[in-house]
Amino acid sequence: MSYGKKIKRKIFLTSIFVFLSLISFAQISIKGVLKDSSGQPLPGVSVRVKGTSVGAATSPDGIYVISAPSNSILTFSCGIQYARGDNK
Repeated sequence: MSYGKKIKRKIFLTSIFVFLSLISFAQISIKGVLKDSSGQPLPGVSVRVKGTSVGAATSPDGIYVISAPSNSILTFSCGIQYARGDNK
């Protein structure tokens, strides 16, 4: 095999590897609206990609947009927590 053909083959194989890597890590944009049981929007809800630190919060209209791999699981949580303490 000539030197030119070896270089072309290496470039071709590298291109295929890069292409397959990009496909496996493809990100998609996920959009949604969170509402309560009466149809009112839920503002300020935390939306996260499970197992990562990637997250977003819903807008005042309950809308969220997050970028994540296509096989991701989203988790939703409300940030309201009450501190517990003793009363004297």
